Amino acid sequence: MNSPRRLATSVALVALMVVPSASLLFVGQGSANPASSLILGGDPHLLSPSPANVAIVGQAYDYNFSSSGPDNGSVTWTLLTNASWLSILAGGTGSNYCELSGVPVTSSVVWANLTVNDTNSYDFINWTMDVRQQGYWGSIQTLYDLPTGTHNPSSIALSSGRLKLITADSDQESVVLDGTLATFSRQNQYNETIVSFEPNKVNDGLGWNLSAEVYPTRESASYTAVYRPVPTNGLIIYLCNDTVNFTAVSLYVGNSSAGVERVRAFDASSGTWSNLTSNLIPSYPNRHDDSQGTPQLSESIYGFQPDRYTVSFSSVDNSSTCNITVFHTGDGIVGSATVTLPVAMPSDFKLRFVTDAQIPVAYTYGQLGYWMIDNLGFRGLNSRYPEAGPVYEYVTKGDPVWISLTDIGGNVMPDAAVTIGGVRASFNAARQRYEADLALPVDWNEPVNYSVTSDGVTVKDRMYVTMMANLTNEKVSLPLWWNGWAWASVFGRDDSTNATAAVDAYVGYNHPTTSYIMSASPGGSSSDILATQSEIALHWPHDYTQWPTRFWDAAVNASDVGHTALENTYTYASRWDNPAYVGVGDSYITIACPGNSGSWEMMYAEYARGTRIMGFTSNFANGAPGNHSLVGSWYGPRIQPLAPRWGAPDSQWYPYTPYDLMDAARGPNTDDATWSSSEWQNIFWTASHGGVQRIYNHGVVSPSPTVTMLLHWIDNPKTNFTYENWKATDGEVASYVYGRWSTDVVYDPYLSNSTVTSYTVSRANPIAAGYWRVPVTIAFNATGRHLADINITEGNRTLLMSDGSLRNLSGKRIMDVGYDIRGNTVYVSYFWNASTNLSFVFSDAFPVPNTPPNASFIVDSYYGNITQVFVFDASSSTDAQDPLSALQFRWDWNGDGVWDTGWSSDPIAYHQFTTPGNYTVVLQVMDSGGLTGETQANVQVTDIEIPEMSSVLFGVIGMLAVFASIGYVSRTKKRTSS
Repeated sequence: MNSPRRLATSVALVALMVVPSASLLFVGQGSANPASSLILGGDPHLLSPSPANVAIVGQAYDYNFSSSGPDNGSVTWTLLTNASWLSILAGGTGSNYCELSGVPVTSSVVWANLTVNDTNSYDFINWTMDVRQQGYWGSIQTLYDLPTGTHNPSSIALSSGRLKLITADSDQESVVLDGTLATFSRQNQYNETIVSFEPNKVNDGLGWNLSAEVYPTRESASYTAVYRPVPTNGLIIYLCNDTVNFTAVSLYVGNSSAGVERVRAFDASSGTWSNLTSNLIPSYPNRHDDSQGTPQLSESIYGFQPDRYTVSFSSVDNSSTCNITVFHTGDGIVGSATVTLPVAMPSDFKLRFVTDAQIPVAYTYGQLGYWMIDNLGFRGLNSRYPEAGPVYEYVTKGDPVWISLTDIGGNVMPDAAVTIGGVRASFNAARQRYEADLALPVDWNEPVNYSVTSDGVTVKDRMYVTMMANLTNEKVSLPLWWNGWAWASVFGRDDSTNATAAVDAYVGYNHPTTSYIMSASPGGSSSDILATQSEIALHWPHDYTQWPTRFWDAAVNASDVGHTALENTYTYASRWDNPAYVGVGDSYITIACPGNSGSWEMMYAEYARGTRIMGFTSNFANGAPGNHSLVGSWYGPRIQPLAPRWGAPDSQWYPYTPYDLMDAARGPNTDDATWSSSEWQNIFWTASHGGVQRIYNHGVVSPSPTVTMLLHWIDNPKTNFTYENWKATDGEVASYVYGRWSTDVVYDPYLSNSTVTSYTVSRANPIAAGYWRVPVTIAFNATGRHLADINITEGNRTLLMSDGSLRNLSGKRIMDVGYDIRGNTVYVSYFWNASTNLSFVFSDAFPVPNTPPNASFIVDSYYGNITQVFVFDASSSTDAQDPLSALQFRWDWNGDGVWDTGWSSDPIAYHQFTTPGNYTVVLQVMDSGGLTGETQANVQVTDIEIPEMSSVLFGVIGMLAVFASIGYVSRTKKRTSS
């Protein structure tokens, strides 16, 4: 919402200008009696007004404003609104209070401005009300805009109510981690209140539904611990106020054979609990990828929220009972009950979240337990519960960004108002989803906000979009790993005290290494590692038993201590971090998570400090908070044998989000005297599925033949195995993952001909995202051609294959800049800064391929009414081979897939819509070779004619105020509804 401004005018006749947009604009006009003496501020001023932004048809809307006394003259109140039913009922001019009241008769969006002034100063408030039908109102309160690290004790004013994070004791924390509230117990908890949520009340005469989404962070809900006692972790959700518990639902994970696992409902009138189900369903993630083992650039990659429970309490106004429903996103309704309320429900009810956990301590590690809380809902009885997603998606450049929207039963909701990235989204009936053209650049995991309103319920949330290079019809691809190798290997050394510790540990192996520094004052210097292209990484502070139980403040402090120790000792972490080469210095993006486990607070704190890959935090054996389902990458069947819900035979996957890299497994350990055949099998599995094998030790490489043989097999070229590995460091792995997803390759028809195939290559800045600027590989299919040269041009720099300035890597498996030709594929590795040209020159002529046209059009007005003739101009469409005059155009006016016009050479078309609505207009352009390109845009059509901007006059104190559809502004304060 834009901030209000005041124009120096008097109380005079001004113009009310209605503009064709979502905002209403008021403009004061001057008069003969200028009010320059009226100053914003001073007395009288409004006293903390917070008017409700939801009103119900047929229900009285009433709000009392008060002000301080005047310091010059008497108080005057002025109300400006488009609601004929809203007026000043009591108080007003001459009084220090003003009661607004009225009963709305139809649903609408109402704006209002209330001003209080005396003869020399004034104050004001703007707000809007969403007037809704009975039973159709509410919001799903997401936490996407709360900063990671927000933790207890804290009282947070949300648009839909108040969230309180409560310190139960020193062993309990509630903390926001990337938009989800994590509740973490590290010792026994006995019915400790940790969180409460009190919604802003709406009374529509029918009733309400108050709910929360929760899930445990264990894939195995039974908490079957490996080498550890079995913990019990319970979350109880009370519907209550400060004095009375009206009812509750409890969810427990633990030892199912001991009867611990259960979901129960509480009847406060009888003081009894009853079982809804004795089986707690794990929180499997919902991911979709057609090729999990070796993910390609495919739109099939997306992920919904992990499976979760929705616990809801609903009640009809003045009823003596409350209905409880427990719903699971994977298995539907798992239980319901109707309980008798012990007393009449008061108006100050809320949800109170309580932990009840038994977490035994064993060995040096404590069993840990997390419950996640998200999506707090308060809505009318008739409103459907909207489920929107996914949380991340991969979209080909030029394609729309999308979300799906279903009710709690999985039924698609096609009638919602949806915006994605601030752009109004249209419903694609064929794909059953909402789509918006955002024209995002190619990049990995960019945040995109969206909003949904349906049945009067509003959801505002965030997803992460990876915009991929459009290589559908090209001869180039972006290989999974550097130089086109099938998998990657990393050699690391724990407990290092100097820069070359890892190099020394792996003497005799031609493999880069990573030294995990565990000292506050380590030895050596950054230049010591250049010759072997190794890496200096974090392993400090080395209080590894504390990592699994560290809370947010301690995690932030520990992360800062570790990074600072390295920054004070070394100048750069690797060749790619060397400022003399392509780095910035002191970018330590790798960490070895001590003890192979850690709290999620530690993971998120490290990420915020600059770490981009570390050891796993969800260790199935050590009792860490999860076990590889919700976060993590490259896990094999040895670590987690349970088959996940998404259907893969194991829990191994590629890192689709940056946080996945923060939970990357390490192993095996070469300290062991011998390795069994299972170690070989696990490494073969990782290799055949495009993963990363992270070997490590504590300075010891066992002389056992099974250990040394396997290390040499990793190090040497493969002669009896299909898949060859890239020999990397941890930081190179993380940086290549980012580089692959953030590199754009576009065919350049203007520099291409029968003997040259040219591409423009660009790349998002990796330094800004916290990664190193490493070479990214582009693969070119040269089948049937005779390659004469490769040309890379960037500014004044040119690298050529023919003169050796572009190096011949010839099967090189340690990262570098250059080219490699294997079979019919040419692999070219370079930094691809900003904008670079890559050309392949051939000694044989080849017909220049025809490329599809680029469809583009503009509309004279994207908002209009049924009397208007819209003008659609496609003159901006282009084709690399044909001029505009050779192109053909046709139109689909309503996006139903049926072309409403025939082909025409005229790029300009005219159309009048006879019924109001939000129309998706599709243009298809065809070139002389029969290839087509498409694009679309949304046009909003109303059934009333929009007045001219000067057609309505109104009287008010001179002002300029801009209203948005939801929320209010009071001086410098701002709030928007979610």
